[in-house]
Amino acid sequence: MTPTDGQPARLLVFFARVGDLVMLTPCLRALAADAPLHLLARPWAAPLLAGQPFLAGIHGCAKPNVPRWRDWLAGSPRARLGAALGAMPWREVLVFNAERTSVKGWIDGWRGPAPLVELPIDHAAGGHMADRLADALRRAGYALPDGPATPRLEVPAAALAEARARLAPLGRRVLALQAGSSLTDRWFRRQPNLKGLAPAVWAGALARLITAGHADGAVLRVPLGALPATLAACAGCLSVDTGPAHIAAAVGCPTLTVFGPSSAEIYGPRGPGPTRHLEGAAACRPCLGTRAFKRCRANVCLAGVTAEALAEAWLALSPSA
Repeated sequence: MTPTDGQPARLLVFFARVGDLVMLTPCLRALAADAPLHLLARPWAAPLLAGQPFLAGIHGCAKPNVPRWRDWLAGSPRARLGAALGAMPWREVLVFNAERTSVKGWIDGWRGPAPLVELPIDHAAGGHMADRLADALRRAGYALPDGPATPRLEVPAAALAEARARLAPLGRRVLALQAGSSLTDRWFRRQPNLKGLAPAVWAGALARLITAGHADGAVLRVPLGALPATLAACAGCLSVDTGPAHIAAAVGCPTLTVFGPSSAEIYGPRGPGPTRHLEGAAACRPCLGTRAFKRCRANVCLAGVTAEALAEAWLALSPSA
């Protein structure tokens, strides 16, 4: 993956999560407008963003913050990646100020004469995370379109046709259900599923929608690389606040997202299609990242959400489903 049009490429470093990476896509498009753009991110970025026209290359690093001695014990994968990246003639290396000092130190070890541009995210200014990321680039002197930043992922026609063929046995109106997040999939967890709903709530809402003729079936487990095409082929997506909800919105799939401890104003999925949020009721929310969140053991903000409320929220988003 080297620049092929004769001009040095930019490298943007971004080691955040799936949803944050999707919210970054307006920035990626803008940066790619006047120079080839490469992305250095977690390894899952490659299957997620493969084929996106705004990226000339994607480089994966599973453990960017690992100490040097642990990288050495693992066979030096980070050191080898740094050597490969350092051999490329970068126009500049961009990194958000949210990245750890250890990551910036590693970058300094291989970037050579390429300038390091730090992109200042101003969380105190408030607003949606996609807008915060875009504003960080504007503050650094890069041109982005005015107005809210709208994430968008392109799905190749062949991949969309294949996804539709896979879903066809389930019916014409297939819903995607994303019931869990990284907070739910832990072998040892002191906290309950603070972002999710009880299985009976999901099952009850889905049963109501299917029984009433508003849906034909649901798809639950899809590899990350196949998610954009699968979600683009679905009639809608019902999800907790997690990465796949952002992918669904970015491909234009009608998306209903359930928010508990996190804020829909900051993290609500955006995209070219319709979106809606169902928020839990508790005086202490949103509490994500606070001491109250770390101490919570009761999932109080989502415990009162019923199957009926979930189904009604979906029908308010897509009444013709």
